[in-house]
Amino acid sequence: MIAFGCTSGSFICPGDRIERTMHEATGAPAVTTAYSVLAALKHMGITKLSMGTPYTNFVNEEEIAFLAKNGIEVVKLHSLQLGETQEERRSIGRVPPEAAYRMCRMIDHPDAQAIFLSCTNLATIEIIEELERDLGKPVTPPIRRPSGVACR
Repeated sequence: MIAFGCTSGSFICPGDRIERTMHEATGAPAVTTAYSVLAALKHMGITKLSMGTPYTNFVNEEEIAFLAKNGIEVVKLHSLQLGETQEERRSIGRVPPEAAYRMCRMIDHPDAQAIFLSCTNLATIEIIEELERDLGKPVTPPIRRPSGVACR
């Protein structure tokens, strides 16, 4: 299997095209982050979520439209507004997990069935269990497809 591990890149550039191109080039099953997240959310029955991102407004708007087109409503958003420059894009990987934790607590909303922390470069893995315990709902970083969910 081959994976394209960039959330924003896989919804701004059509993820199905990226998956098809990777599969055709390698012969291996292929996945993208955006479609993996979408499949996982649908598998869990999530239709409304709060979203935290490091992205600029343009990227946030594209992600909200991608999710909406696929039946998922973003009920609350907070963004760190990083990415105007190459240095800002690199700095996403230096955002400490504690900042992602605070952002997640800030965006929790009673109508949100889950919280999505978007961006594979955002440090989230070590705070997920604590957030889910504190908030009582799923918190999803960019995640792999659940078993049994077919690749495109």
